[in-house]
Amino acid sequence: MPRSLRSQTPKTTQAQPEQTPEPDHTSDEEETSSLKQLTDPQGPPDEEEQDPQDKEERDEMVNAITNSPLPNRSHGSAPKFDGKPWSLHHFLTEVRSLTNDRGLSDKRAIEAALTYAPTSEFELWKSLGAAKGDDWEKFVEALIKLYPGAGGDRKFSKNDLKLLVSRSSQVPMADQVMLGEYYRSFINIVTFLEEKK
Repeated sequence: MPRSLRSQTPKTTQAQPEQTPEPDHTSDEEETSSLKQLTDPQGPPDEEEQDPQDKEERDEMVNAITNSPLPNRSHGSAPKFDGKPWSLHHFLTEVRSLTNDRGLSDKRAIEAALTYAPTSEFELWKSLGAAKGDDWEKFVEALIKLYPGAGGDRKFSKNDLKLLVSRSSQVPMADQVMLGEYYRSFINIVTFLEEKK
């Protein structure tokens, strides 16, 4: 038979028993070693026993999170206070959240609040005795006293509702956007007043 034909003819081979692949298991030695580590009465290795490079990398990661700088006051993610009493609480909550995330002290949180304060309010806030201290709660209380209605219990009054209705009646609702703004303001005031009954 010519050689070219021979390579094309199927070879008959003896049937071999089908082998099923073994599942990927760890060796008995590896399994025993893993169990020994888990049940070792000495517990996990101390930080001193860990690879210094691993400890250094972990410390760098922790420092990167906790020591990341606060956003610049002009950055979009920086807390903003618009001067309205009802938004003071939200502003202060944002500032404290940022400083807590970085593990900063009360004194540093107060400094951050002063940094994010509107230019028009900065001198007033800075002049507060509590601004020179290191007690966040006292600082918050002092600020709330400067903004009647910021404390939450006197956010809106019936006069606010009357004023909203009066102003809105003088300006025609030109489109759905204006109507939506009025509606949200109305619902906000009414809901607050109903809850305070």
